[in-house]
Amino acid sequence: MAQSDSKRYKTDYPLLHEPGWLDVLLRHQGVDASGFALRFASRKDLPVREIAEQIHCYPRAEAKLGELHRPGMIYLREALEQASGFAAATWRARTWLALIKAEPTDRSKTTRVADLTGGLGIDTAAFALAGAQVDYCERNPMLVAIARHNHELLGLDTRIRWHTGDSMEWLASRKLDLLYIDPSRRPGGKRVLSLLDSEPDITRHLVEIRSAAHRYLVKLSPMMDPVDAARSLEDCVSVTAVSVDGELKELLADCIPAQDHDGAAHRPDPVFRSVMLDASGRERFRFSSDSNDTGLDAAPNAASDVSLDAVSDAAPNAASDVSLDAVNDAAANAVSEQGGEAGSLLFEPDPALYKMRLIDEAARRYGLDRIHPEIGYLTSSESAPGPFPGKVYRIRRILPFKPRALRKWLAENGLTRVHIHQRGFPLTVDELYKKLGCRMGEDAHLFATLMRDGQKVLIVADRIG
Repeated sequence: MAQSDSKRYKTDYPLLHEPGWLDVLLRHQGVDASGFALRFASRKDLPVREIAEQIHCYPRAEAKLGELHRPGMIYLREALEQASGFAAATWRARTWLALIKAEPTDRSKTTRVADLTGGLGIDTAAFALAGAQVDYCERNPMLVAIARHNHELLGLDTRIRWHTGDSMEWLASRKLDLLYIDPSRRPGGKRVLSLLDSEPDITRHLVEIRSAAHRYLVKLSPMMDPVDAARSLEDCVSVTAVSVDGELKELLADCIPAQDHDGAAHRPDPVFRSVMLDASGRERFRFSSDSNDTGLDAAPNAASDVSLDAVSDAAPNAASDVSLDAVNDAAANAVSEQGGEAGSLLFEPDPALYKMRLIDEAARRYGLDRIHPEIGYLTSSESAPGPFPGKVYRIRRILPFKPRALRKWLAENGLTRVHIHQRGFPLTVDELYKKLGCRMGEDAHLFATLMRDGQKVLIVADRIG
């Protein structure tokens, strides 16, 4: 390790040498971590600050990591916050290992993966559990020691090798099947989006990366524009947005270097995908910018529990021609329990569909119509053919956006504790709460948006799916 790194990082963590700390933690589960630290501040026989850190981290780790958590594992607060969750990590590992094994080469040997930005080692553990032999690389020696401790508790020490130092230097003369890279987007504590500002800046190390493996996978910020991501990585063949239980978690850039200059010149445009997982890591839906895309089909459980081809065939070929004037008229009346009035349902697509600009693909496959051509809310008079990748609401009313009249109407109808949503609207959610005199609550869902003719409206609805 370079001398600058040895000065930059602490090299040890007290709990690694304090076998009794877990008993103390278990006796104080559920207490406030800061209160624990204050109460036991005078105890010199206990690593109080570090135990308090575990008291803070454990409930979060149990919720985030699921089966990748064991009692006795050690966490650092910031590293845990930045670590992948169970669903995304396990799905990603299964999917890309299956893709590699499906390639037309001899894969009888164990797949070799390197996690070049190891951190707490959660992604490393997921690849190892999926069957790979994994090299874990990390600059911070204390994190290396913690990750090794955690991997041993998971019983993965025979599948993982740990390396401390600069991962790009370690790559020299390596031959691996897959490189996984999750650059730090908080170098120096400041949050960044660009690959150029992340650490490491992999665009400066493409020669080493290409020579070490025929494929590399880069985890990107979910805030990054997917088109910009593809342009930043000239080897990129696809960008996949991954959501878990309706929350966008990450972008994944799959990169395969061309074999020669001619191959690079004739490479097709990158494919943009949206993949939606449940909390167990099971893939429920997938959409793609390429109707012929089979890029993830080698993976186990890659198919949705609803056949998207079947959905596409069942849906009308053209987008629904539901009249939005009819939606407005029908919604002013009582809606049947089945939501069968024309335009009586509002569909809010999963954020992974918004991210990859695949709203129109979802509308086409499910026979839905946009409420406004540039806003992602969809509508129909009928339920979607099969589970919908997003949220479904039954519309009560569609009202012109006149704040004073709306404030009075909402109060008269007992709708003062509501969820407010907005897309394409000139006011923020906070401003809408103030103007409408509402607070957060479960009385109804209010959607501030535009109709096809540009009219500002408030849609009053109830969540049904």
